[in-house]
Amino acid sequence: DDLPPGMEDLSYLPTHAVRVGVLAVNIATMMGYSDRQVYELGYGALLADLGMTRVPRAILRKSGELSEVEISELKRHPIHSINMLQNFRMIPHSSPLIAYQSHERGDRSGYPKNRPDKLLHRFSKIVSVADIYCATTAPRVHRPARLPYKAIEELLRISLEAKVPRGCMEALL
Repeated sequence: DDLPPGMEDLSYLPTHAVRVGVLAVNIATMMGYSDRQVYELGYGALLADLGMTRVPRAILRKSGELSEVEISELKRHPIHSINMLQNFRMIPHSSPLIAYQSHERGDRSGYPKNRPDKLLHRFSKIVSVADIYCATTAPRVHRPARLPYKAIEELLRISLEAKVPRGCMEALL
């Protein structure tokens, strides 16, 4: 509650980052990844939405429906994330790529590049599942939080559409 002036609209970012990081690490652990891999994935998950700090605040605090231009600007945050993270020397080498691809979907419906599943880093797929779950179960200015079982239903639906890997969903469940 004691945020610097003008930062109120970004207050959900630290909590979201930690929730995504913890959930992604748990999914990776359930999938049998090594401690080193889980560590690497955890960094990428924790930092994945860093680029949201570069999205205009008016968009982040808007309570109504976003315009096409605003949606386009919001979808640039993975580009901001990779650009920011490439300057960090003390993080795992894959962290910028994980952040960049965490909103891509296996059926090419994601952003920023609509890449096919075979071109997506395996860790970004895990972060994607964690991010979707955490984002939908948290309230936002434009909508209330969904109940956890509704978020799971949504993830199961999109896994059937090949947007997210079934293996990640099984590990989440």
